[in-house]
Amino acid sequence: LIGTVVYVVEFQSQLCGFAIRFFQHGGEDVRAGASDGANPTSARRPKGLNVDAFEYYASLNKVRRFVVEHFAEDVSLERVAQIAAQERTYFSRFFHEKVGITYREWLQYIRIQRAIELLKKSDQTVTEAAHAVGFGDLRTFERTFKKWTSMVPRDFKKLVAPGTGPAAAEKPAPNRKPRSGMRNS
Repeated sequence: LIGTVVYVVEFQSQLCGFAIRFFQHGGEDVRAGASDGANPTSARRPKGLNVDAFEYYASLNKVRRFVVEHFAEDVSLERVAQIAAQERTYFSRFFHEKVGITYREWLQYIRIQRAIELLKKSDQTVTEAAHAVGFGDLRTFERTFKKWTSMVPRDFKKLVAPGTGPAAAEKPAPNRKPRSGMRNS
């Protein structure tokens, strides 16, 4: 009985910890392994990313709002530094210190998250999705996608496309009778 009580208390403690992390990260999946590429249908969360900085610093909040609306356009460091009303070099250092990753890494993360959404929810090709999220070069998109998801976009598209993947492999083809071992000539 005592072992059962200890187990229940440990489980409740773990569950509370998960709930706290879940709400601290805006409802993102924060289970162990969920942010390190273990979930093949999402981009891994960058190590050291401090999302709270975007709420705390007004200049970073402006930059985030702008980038989320215009991620498919040229959102260079110079352009977002102007939006933050800071000099480019100072902004770059400030962003890295406060957010925990470089502006370039963060922009890639945002774009890859959007590409994942497009590939999951639309019939766009990989090339169309790459251009839609701001990548001018397919090769760069493929390398960046693999960096964040540990798989190439084509394989990802096959994995998440309706009617494909592990669940679809278990279902028989519709309106087809199973073949017998003998064929009529």
